[in-house]
Amino acid sequence: MRALAIAVALLACSKSREHSVCEHGAKLCDGADELAQCAGKLADLRDALGESYDRSLRCAGEATSCPEFVGCFVGGLGNEVGKLGTLFEKGAEKVMRNKVASYAGGSSFLDGCKTFKGGDRSARWDDCGDGVRREVVCKPSFDHLRCDCFEDGAEKWFFTATNPPLGARESASRVATENCRMGFGN
Repeated sequence: MRALAIAVALLACSKSREHSVCEHGAKLCDGADELAQCAGKLADLRDALGESYDRSLRCAGEATSCPEFVGCFVGGLGNEVGKLGTLFEKGAEKVMRNKVASYAGGSSFLDGCKTFKGGDRSARWDDCGDGVRREVVCKPSFDHLRCDCFEDGAEKWFFTATNPPLGARESASRVATENCRMGFGN
């Protein structure tokens, strides 16, 4: 019985913390009419905010203006979206690259280019099936290389790398396909 009482007390404390944050937000944001729905919205945010939930509640409880109050939750979501964004981008790139590769009829859009010239810091594909000349040129930039991706001499994208393998056709095609945009296969 005592364990049940402690569990109920802990639950009531967490509810009162959320309720007090809701009341504080209603005062700051002139939202008294939304106070009844606030706790439910916070419960929905708990899953979305993940590890940032407690920090967001603490921040919101200390806020001194409506924009700051809202910012506490936007910041918490931003932390979680940042983590998910990396996974989202990885998945989207896989699908897009595979879609273009299957359209081009090979493992890479660059497979349709008849000539290749690679070096330590550059690679060039000419006589491509679509008539576009593609090139990756890397130049020193601080402690890494900035690699620019060109199509017919126009810069289309860039990426940074420490030592991209551009000397051989297969490795250079992989580097360009994974890092460049536009007709490079992404």
